[in-house]
Amino acid sequence: MIARWAVTLAALAGCSAAAGGPATGGEDAVNLTTLAPVPYALYDLVPPAGWDPVPLSWEPARARFDAARAAYEAEDYRAAARGFLECAALLPRGPGPHAATLASDRAAAYRNAASAWTLAGATAEARAALEPLIADDPECAGPLREALARLPR
Repeated sequence: MIARWAVTLAALAGCSAAAGGPATGGEDAVNLTTLAPVPYALYDLVPPAGWDPVPLSWEPARARFDAARAAYEAEDYRAAARGFLECAALLPRGPGPHAATLASDRAAAYRNAASAWTLAGATAEARAALEPLIADDPECAGPLREALARLPR
């Protein structure tokens, strides 16, 4: 009974394995090996909140991030990657009232840049730009290493 229910659920979800294997023809058949890469979902910035003043560079960083997102959506992935890095460079580093939020925002920008370079087929450029940031932005070393590890070889 449970196996029949699982197969039915998989079929409703569009899983070809539920029908006994891959689709073999017809109008609805899909060859998954020929699908082009699609844009990754982007991380967003989290604005600093609380009683402490927001750093003066927050608004210019947000504007740069929005411009990079627009370039990404226009499929200008190299410009998007550069824009995300410019956004990260505008966000203050080091101790302060919003340090954790700003580090998280820089990490989001770095991850978005890596995604953009991946879609541009520019992983060597991504490595060249992101690897030095591990030492330059130690608060984001972990996310930078993860982004680098996810880049295609």
